[in-house]
Amino acid sequence: MTDLSPAADAAVPPSPGIPVASLLAQGFREIGARWPQALALWVLGAGVHAVPRLFRWGEHAAHVGWTPADGVRMALMAAVTAVLAALALRLFLVRGPGWLRPDRGFWICVALLAAASLGSSAITVLGLQHATDLRGAGVVALRARLAAMELRQAEVFLLQAVLAWIYVRLMLWPIGALMGEPTVTPARSWALMRGQVAGFIIAVIILGAPYFLVSTGFTIIGLSVLHLRPAVSSLRWMWIVSAVLSPAAGLVQHAMAAVIWRAKTTASPPAQPRGRG
Repeated sequence: MTDLSPAADAAVPPSPGIPVASLLAQGFREIGARWPQALALWVLGAGVHAVPRLFRWGEHAAHVGWTPADGVRMALMAAVTAVLAALALRLFLVRGPGWLRPDRGFWICVALLAAASLGSSAITVLGLQHATDLRGAGVVALRARLAAMELRQAEVFLLQAVLAWIYVRLMLWPIGALMGEPTVTPARSWALMRGQVAGFIIAVIILGAPYFLVSTGFTIIGLSVLHLRPAVSSLRWMWIVSAVLSPAAGLVQHAMAAVIWRAKTTASPPAQPRGRG
């Protein structure tokens, strides 16, 4: 491993960011090199992603507000998703069977990723807290409530965008814990990711484009051609597409994070993570 101390950072200029096309290509190559394990993680991720839709968790939140039970379910989903994310990162960073070892660094990484997921979910819930049931409202009241909801959604989008930028700047911090590199602190991750944030975010947006195109196309066809009710087209079908595409995009995202970690901190991938279990 290269020297990751602050003194070394002052002596060596920051490495340039990986171009978006190269980052995506290397991410897909990482998955191709470990495709049986990646396929297993994708199946697990699809199952986890489908659970809230199958049991309709949170569908009532827009009308009656979130309950403590919703908070428990949200925390559980964040924890399970973080475990799968840490496993995916280990898969692309560690050669050999050691990627499945749940050592101390693994659980620190899981805790950090779960905290980031909960932060994002909390902002979404904040937007739902002021959503109201529009049934039975008069025309004037309906317009006022819709305007308030649109403003709240814009605020939530802005907060999510800021949080995503901060998350990418700190991305190497949980990976450092995962790989047994305590010198990769939040400040070190912030410095090392200089010049790479925009490229990573653009790559993630590109990965999300297929789902956006499919969902938009299905909604247009369902509403204008098949004359389906909005609830049917958006809730009864699109979660299936989301359960298939979202975990796949997530795997590529984790593979790209592994590529960035090696480019920023190492000359070659280590055989095993450092540190004690």
